[in-house]
Amino acid sequence: MSPRAQSSPERVKHLQDWARALGQTHGLGECLTASSLRPLGLTRRYGILLAYGGVLLGVPWTLLSSGSSRQLFESVAAAAVVLGIASALVPINRAKPEWAAVYTGGIAQVPAGGGTARVITWQGLDHESQHWRERPTSPNSQATYHDLPPRIVELRVTGQDGTVITVGKRYGSLAEIANQVEDAVAAARLPDALQRYESGAPVSFGHFEVSREGIAWRDGAKGKAWGDIRSIDIYDYEIHISTGPLAVGPTIRRHDDTPNWGVATRLIREAAGREGITGDRLRLVPSTTRGMPRWVDSFISSAAKRRGPRG
Repeated sequence: MSPRAQSSPERVKHLQDWARALGQTHGLGECLTASSLRPLGLTRRYGILLAYGGVLLGVPWTLLSSGSSRQLFESVAAAAVVLGIASALVPINRAKPEWAAVYTGGIAQVPAGGGTARVITWQGLDHESQHWRERPTSPNSQATYHDLPPRIVELRVTGQDGTVITVGKRYGSLAEIANQVEDAVAAARLPDALQRYESGAPVSFGHFEVSREGIAWRDGAKGKAWGDIRSIDIYDYEIHISTGPLAVGPTIRRHDDTPNWGVATRLIREAAGREGITGDRLRLVPSTTRGMPRWVDSFISSAAKRRGPRG
């Protein structure tokens, strides 16, 4: 178990105890990862600043204005003060925050204050999905699109009974929880996906599907046969398919509602291996890096060779 609560050692111990007790109560097995929701500490600070700014800036402008302008400044200043005070007084349950834990047998989440736990076992899972967001670059930044890969901002796990567990970016261990869930879901669902694939039926993952013929998307309107695929690059958030050294291959992106991406990528790896797409032709790219599609790399390399050494 590796909890990542964003607080004191005592809070970490409490989180360990809570997760252990909940796992035993629901028969979820060993706890793999536990994390609590980080409190909105900045809300109170920003509220105080907003109220202070409303008084500090609103009073002089109100005194120096007249007529309709004065009424406008009075309204804006009053709104800032009221909103600031309200934000500063937002109750923050620091005694027992919302927390979630991943177990060998499922995932659980408990609301702030210790309410009724939401529990989904891997046997009772319907699907999991993840929301990945592009990282914006500032105008003065030297970073480029390829230097900053997308990052996960939300994990959603849905049970067959309709239970939904959502883990957002305010959790200290969102990435770790998402990886644990994806691995567990893949272990539980990949055998059935392989069996369906071997039977000749397509295995659907929302907007794309995998079959013994190849990979198809857009409801089957677009696709590539295994024999036409030269290489595949698999990321946590997209899949690059190359059909030739300089061919502009398609990219299958991970949508917010794409179910069981981990099952899809593992099935593609298994199917590609059976079709002879192995070694350097099948790459797994870490989520911490963002490389260019192979056709871009090939184009740059070919252009450099034609240009020859400089100097």
